[in-house]
Amino acid sequence: MTIYILSYSHSPYGDNSSTAWKLAEEAEWEFINKYSNPEFTRENDILIRWGIHNHPDWDYKVKGVLNCAPAIKLNCCKALAHYIMANNGVTVPRIEFLPGKISIYPSLSRWKYHSQAKDIKFIHREEELSSRDWKAFYYTELIKSEIEYRFHILRGRCIRMSRKLPMRRFPFVDPIIRSFKRGWKLRDKDGWEHLPDIEEKAIEQSVKAVEALGLDFGAVDVVIQEETNIPYVLEVNSAPRLNALGRRKYIKAFKRMLENAT
Repeated sequence: MTIYILSYSHSPYGDNSSTAWKLAEEAEWEFINKYSNPEFTRENDILIRWGIHNHPDWDYKVKGVLNCAPAIKLNCCKALAHYIMANNGVTVPRIEFLPGKISIYPSLSRWKYHSQAKDIKFIHREEELSSRDWKAFYYTELIKSEIEYRFHILRGRCIRMSRKLPMRRFPFVDPIIRSFKRGWKLRDKDGWEHLPDIEEKAIEQSVKAVEALGLDFGAVDVVIQEETNIPYVLEVNSAPRLNALGRRKYIKAFKRMLENAT
């Protein structure tokens, strides 16, 4: 059996190589990109899609596929993904589309396709809509929260749990947009207090989110509302960036799942 992992050769975020390329190298899998011409064997081969929906016909040329092309393409449109999650019982922030009739304040304007929170602009009051970002496609409710997690889900199981913590030496730490460039870093175990009951509920929501979008795996960003401790799913990432520890966990989980399936 050959395991192929399909993604970009170089990370769109500026790294020398993509997470998928590193996964393939460390797991001894076959890395391919959208320009490859692989000779799949339907009886044996497995295709892992890492955030890329090019060549949807390839899904039918292998024995099995993790994260099919249509599911990834759907998830790329975050507003549509948000709507589908909400209609499948996932707790998500409210969203609205008509800028002249927004009733949610404060809200965050979002582009149709976005990553790393680069598109976010705050709308505090109705008067600010006149100077809004005209690329904005939808507006989402701001959930007041001091806790944000990332749960890595693979077919109904949480294979990794991280929490976003401020970097002490970073010159500016954004209290709301918790991205790396705004002073936040994901940590797995140490440096923070575990909240078992809240985390269990957050994982349940994360599993529902991944399943609602038709994905086999994904990294789910979840915030915990301050006043109610209710977990809100922000989005699902079908191509999460992973450090060495994260790659080891994914490789182990993928291999265990594939062994059990054969």
